[in-house]
Amino acid sequence: MKNKHNRKGMLRGIIDCYRGLPRDLKSKNHERKRHAQNVLVVSICIPIMIVCLAYMTHWELTRIAIERDNAAFSALYSPVTVAPTFTPSPVPTVTPTLEPTQTPTPEATAAAEETTEPTAEPTLAPTEAPTPSPTPTPVPTATPEPFEVAVDATLTPLATPDADTIVFALETPPPNQHAFGDLLALNPETVAFLRIGDFMSLPVVQKPNDNDYYLNHNFALEDSIAGTLFLDGSNLIVPEDKNLIVYGHNMRNGTMFRPLLQYEQLSFLKDNPIVRFDTIYKNRDYVPFAVFTVTADPGSSRYLNIRQFLLDEDGWDSYISGMRRLSVHNIPVDVQYGDNVLLLVTCEYTHNNGRFVVALRALREGETREDMIRLVQNAK
Repeated sequence: MKNKHNRKGMLRGIIDCYRGLPRDLKSKNHERKRHAQNVLVVSICIPIMIVCLAYMTHWELTRIAIERDNAAFSALYSPVTVAPTFTPSPVPTVTPTLEPTQTPTPEATAAAEETTEPTAEPTLAPTEAPTPSPTPTPVPTATPEPFEVAVDATLTPLATPDADTIVFALETPPPNQHAFGDLLALNPETVAFLRIGDFMSLPVVQKPNDNDYYLNHNFALEDSIAGTLFLDGSNLIVPEDKNLIVYGHNMRNGTMFRPLLQYEQLSFLKDNPIVRFDTIYKNRDYVPFAVFTVTADPGSSRYLNIRQFLLDEDGWDSYISGMRRLSVHNIPVDVQYGDNVLLLVTCEYTHNNGRFVVALRALREGETREDMIRLVQNAK
């Protein structure tokens, strides 16, 4: 009973204190005024601390959930690894030693002939002559009457193709790689898998002609503020476009494409020069040639339309030059017309409608990872 009265008294005292707070703040009594100011500061700080704590808790729980889901999705990708070749050690062979043969004497030959019995020849049982079967009498068949075939006089045969004939045919997609079997079973719109060092390993999806759906849906097609990595809806992988664009959210909790921003640091670029991008049909290694920020404002000096897929040689050179002009690093990796280019794009918040882009070029035939790593080490 006493505790109940104490709680009521404490609550009444707090209410009276706040009721008199405006009066105490204007009081000429310095001690009362200072006490009222302290109460006001505490009253403002406590709600702010509660809100911050709630936000941090939500932030951390969201990060854990996203990383857990991404790890589960990534575990479904099982690329085939080549087993090491085992060369058996040669087994020494033993050459048998042949002993000299003895020439039989005339006495031994005669004894062998006496003990050998003549072999009786097999007796064949007589066979009876086969009885000829009667020849069947042929049955007369009716002769079919000729009939006329209707021919459309408007149809003319196609000319035989010659050297000047142009034949158009759609490319047939090759079979999917077995490594994507589990991913495709969970999400049939899986098109690729992206790996960067040991900090990013995520599947990539695509909804044709739709760049909105996967902004708020994860790989399992569930609602998610983190979305998932997705290929531009206008891209083709059969036949494969020379410029592929992959988008991902810049999550403030450090997930999805947030780590890409570290490519602004030269040391990070040199430590992570190789990006692996495997499509459901083929695998490729890529190397960065530009790291930059663009905006969607045509009047900005940092404007560049990165969504370009069909370019002639002049347009391609201008497109690549625009990326190099905006790049924060000078990377000595050349890009030629016909190369395969990959753009990794995420949001950038220091510019109006900004985009942060890491532009990469696929390794050509004859280039090795070691050669390209050494090349990137010369970036400035």
